[in-house]
Amino acid sequence: MHTRRNLIAVALCSALLASCGPPPMTPNYPDIRFNQTQPFTLNARQIEIRTLYIPTDTDRAYPVPPVQALQNWGRDRLRANGNGTPARFTITKATALIRDLPIQDGFKANFTDQVSQQYDIAVDATIEILDDHGLAARTVHVTANRSRTALQSATPVQREQIRYEMVRDLMADFDRQAETQLRNNFGTYLLSR
Repeated sequence: MHTRRNLIAVALCSALLASCGPPPMTPNYPDIRFNQTQPFTLNARQIEIRTLYIPTDTDRAYPVPPVQALQNWGRDRLRANGNGTPARFTITKATALIRDLPIQDGFKANFTDQVSQQYDIAVDATIEILDDHGLAARTVHVTANRSRTALQSATPVQREQIRYEMVRDLMADFDRQAETQLRNNFGTYLLSR
């Protein structure tokens, strides 16, 4: 009798476990790079990439933090021709925030998929050609920001996807602005047009 009960219990447990299936896999997000695009060649001896922004714990909640994407942009998009004076790419801001939003309680709230989180990212950087004394001979200043929200029903993977897409789209904005400003303001210091 015990054997039959044990077999039934094992069969039920096995069926229950089989119906659960493996946990969903966390996506592997590609790094945000710009090496598929022609770089901006500057009439500069070298290009220094400086990061003044200090990352926070929240940055790690983004699959590719904005500061990492900006550093990639500087390495991939800016080239020196080896002549002239130095150039500098300075990252002053690359904030990545996650805010929990208040949600309503009550009977009606039980039937509503409410917005529960807001994501905000903002970047700020300068590209400079320096003179022989280390002062800026030419400067462009580029800023970009994005904000999105997530519903209560969004899974952790969906929330991570939103944050990844935000950084990707923000960097596309940053790249377009930087290109326009470099073409308009760097004159003969910009060799590739």
